[in-house]
Order: sequence, then structure tokens, then C-alpha cells
Amino acid sequence: MLGRGNVMNNRQTADDFLNKSISPTVPASNQPQIVRRRKWILELTVAGIVLGLLLPLFPAVASQKKDAEYAVYLSPGRDSNIPWNGYHVSVTGFSKANAPHEKNMKSMAEAWHGVFKKTPYHFSKPTDKSKKYQFRDPTPKDGWRVDFKSDALDELERFLEKKGFDRVGSTRHKPYWHISLYGKSEHDAKKKFSELAEREWHLWLVEKDGAWKKIK
Repeated sequence: MLGRGNVMNNRQTADDFLNKSISPTVPASNQPQIVRRRKWILELTVAGIVLGLLLPLFPAVASQKKDAEYAVYLSPGRDSNIPWNGYHVSVTGFSKANAPHEKNMKSMAEAWHGVFKKTPYHFSKPTDKSKKYQFRDPTPKDGWRVDFKSDALDELERFLEKKGFDRVGSTRHKPYWHISLYGKSEHDAKKKFSELAEREWHLWLVEKDGAWKKIK
């Protein structure tokens, strides 16, 4: 039997290796078919190894896991330097029921078109008349945060609830929504919120410790 060292030292091609590995008792007429079959098996094996190496590089594909939990965020985008991977408003808590299957994705697109009119949410523009901001430091873990009321987010909450999303509004204390700013002082929190208020906020479906998918 040819060992790996023999194959490498003799610099044999795949065809050479496959041809020489055929038993001499096999009729010559059948040898081409056996060579093709073994080449096919070799190619499948290599393809499987390559796919296994590449799949983790594409979280949007790799994240379709059976037991994964998902939440709906309003956020300017993912930032791995921030707890929970980015500043956000939690519209729902994490749940397997919020997975990105066709029905849920369609419902979130309807919400984005209906509630937000396909327009990014702004904290610095008067698009939501009910916004009133209160800065406070409720927990040592998250530091300072901003609490606010929002008619638009209330409407989104009711819409997703009707569509069967799980844990809708479960992370907020009605009638307030909040954004954790992780500041050490009120001054730091207000400064960070001023920066975030100038950015465009979008609707996202977020896998717990995984991929973020923007709703369009």
C-alpha cells in the first residue's frame, strides 16, 4: 500500500495515485470506471473539507442553527466593542420563536415599511413627537442609560405582537424604552447619546452571539 510519504516523495499526481492503487486483479476494461469513481470520492472529500473551513467565515449562513435565539433590535449597527455587540433598543427579547424564517422576515419588512415608512429612525429629528429623554444610572452593570417614550416604537411593539413574535417589549419598563450607554457619569452618557442621535437607526434581526440581519 502506498503511504503518504511515498506519494509526496514521488510527487505523484492524483491520477497516478488512483491508477496505481487499483488492484492488478481488476480487468483492464473496468479500470477507467474505477479511476473516475475514486476521483469523484476524492473530490467530494476535498470539497467537504474546504466547506468546513469556509463556513465559519460567513456568519449569515452559518448562523441558521436549529436552537439559536433571535431578538429584534433598533440600532445604528453592530459594534463588537460594545456589550451585546452594539448600542440598541431591544424591541423583543431573545427567543427561538423569532427565528429568520419566511413569515417572520416578511412581518418585519411590513413593519419597517408601515411603521417607519422605510425611513431610518432618528433621535435628533422630530420624527417621533413623544420622545422625552431621561438619563439615569439604574444598575452598576450597564452604567448610565437613557429612557424615553416613543409612539413609533409602541406601534411597532403592537404590530410584532399581533404577528406572533415572542417576548415583545419584555426588556422594557412601560411606558419607557431605553438605550444602555455604559457611561460612568451623566456627562459621559449625554455625550455618547448626542453622538448616537446623529446616526441612522435601523431595524435588525439579531442572533444571540451571532449575525445581525438588517431589515429592508
